[in-house]
Amino acid sequence: MKAITVIRRIDKLTNQLIKIQDTCPHPSEKLEIKHKSNTGNYDPTSDVYWTEFKCGTCFKFWTEDSK
Repeated sequence: MKAITVIRRIDKLTNQLIKIQDTCPHPSEKLEIKHKSNTGNYDPTSDVYWTEFKCGTCFKFWTEDSK
């Protein structure tokens, strides 16, 4: 199997996965949520807070800023 054939298959499957993830309702019972932070900096205004999400149904992972 040539490399270009493999790459085309990967692209096709990646696009299918993106469609699944875009339409997934990310049910709360399957959603892993972790609140994260980087604090204790010399300048408190440099502290950063964010939330990580991981869906156990479609395996989508994303982060959102928070404060």
